[in-house]
Amino acid sequence: MLKAKNFAISELASGVNDVVTTWVLKSGDGAKFPTSGDFHVSCETEIALCTARSGDSLTVTRGQDNTTAAAHSAGRGVGLVLSAGTIEEVQAHLPLTAAHGATGAVVGTTNAQTITNKRIQPRVDPTTSGNLTPDVSQYDFYTRSQAGGSITFGVPAGTPVNGEVITFRIKNTSNSAVISFTWNGIYRPIVATALPASLSYISTAGYISVAHYGFKYNAADTKWEYIAVASRVGFSPA
Repeated sequence: MLKAKNFAISELASGVNDVVTTWVLKSGDGAKFPTSGDFHVSCETEIALCTARSGDSLTVTRGQDNTTAAAHSAGRGVGLVLSAGTIEEVQAHLPLTAAHGATGAVVGTTNAQTITNKRIQPRVDPTTSGNLTPDVSQYDFYTRSQAGGSITFGVPAGTPVNGEVITFRIKNTSNSAVISFTWNGIYRPIVATALPASLSYISTAGYISVAHYGFKYNAADTKWEYIAVASRVGFSPA
C-alpha cells in the first residue's frame, strides 16, 4: 500500500537530469515526507515512485504512472501526490473493508476470529474420471464415476494442515464388475482394519453402487487417516 502524508511539499535543492535516481530536497524538508514505504512524488509533469527516504534524499524510480522522466532545475517544486495509480490501488482494496458493503466484522488474515452466519462452500474437483491424486491447495471433495475398472489414490499434492479433511465419492455404474482400489502408503486406516480394496456392483440393470470415503490429515505422522465411510451397494439413482 502506497504511503501518504499531509502537506508533504518541498523543492529540489539541486537540479537533476532525466536518469538520476536520487532527488535531494530543500534542507530539512525531508521530514515532511513518509519515513518508510513507497509513495508517489511529482515534479513538474513527471511522477516518480519514491522507494526510500534518507534525511532529505529521496530514492526514486523515474517516469511512473504514464509520465516521462525529464530534467528538473533546482528550486522546482516536489510534492507527495495522489496519483491515478494511488487511487487505483486504494480501489483494489475497497472490497476488503467494512465500509464497502460488509455489515459485520471483516474477516482478518492474521487474527483468530469466530465466523457466524457464513457459508463456506466445498472446493469440488471438476474431474470425474481416472486415477486420483488430490491437490489440497485446490480441492477437498473428489468424485469418480465409472463402470468397474480400477482407481489408484496417489500422494496428495499441496501443503496440508493438521486436521484437514478430504473426501472421495466413488460411483460404480457397472452391473458386472467391481472397482478395485490401490492406495499409496500415505493413507492409513483408522475407522477400519484396512483401507477399502474395492467397490462392489449390483447385477440388477439400472442400479449403481456409491461410497464416500473420508480422510483427515495427521501432521505428526504425515499420514492421511481413513476416518469415515458411508456406502450403499445397489440402488436406483432415479
